[in-house]
Amino acid sequence: MHLFFIHTKKKIAKILGNSTETEALAPKKPKTKARLKPSIPSVPTVLKKWLEYCDKNGIAYNKSNISYWKGKIENRVTIEQQQAVYNAINKGWKDFYMVSIKESKYHKFLGKSLRMDRDCDTLLDISYRDKKYIYQFKNIKVTTTAPPIELFNRYGYTKIETKTVPIASQIKEKIFGVIKRF
Repeated sequence: MHLFFIHTKKKIAKILGNSTETEALAPKKPKTKARLKPSIPSVPTVLKKWLEYCDKNGIAYNKSNISYWKGKIENRVTIEQQQAVYNAINKGWKDFYMVSIKESKYHKFLGKSLRMDRDCDTLLDISYRDKKYIYQFKNIKVTTTAPPIELFNRYGYTKIETKTVPIASQIKEKIFGVIKRF
């Protein structure tokens, strides 16, 4: 088929009988206030619980509130997020309040490593579930009942310290043993 004139998709559809004018001429439905459901995958689990609480208690929120709340919990340790949200839910508040980073008990441990049975490299997150602390490192996940202060006082170090820490005696003996053979 060869068309001599330029037609829009609408006119071509009308000529071929596939018209969508009924959809275009249909009366528009009134817009209802769309609420973002907590099941959205981009919403963190702690924020899901907060949104469920808001729904149950009739606390109105919109997309800007959700982005504001996401900003509040962004770059924060999960255990602090949990404490802030659960505290607000228990007290019946309309907003939750995060502790500042300077006053945080857990933020100072981020980036540190543990030298236990396995080397735990660079702490990324701490959460709390079923009376156990869950430490997420780059290479491993550790679950223990020991609080962060106790655990990091016993086994913790930073990458900067590894440059100044003296070599362990066993490793030192092995290195010098190999050198003496040659």
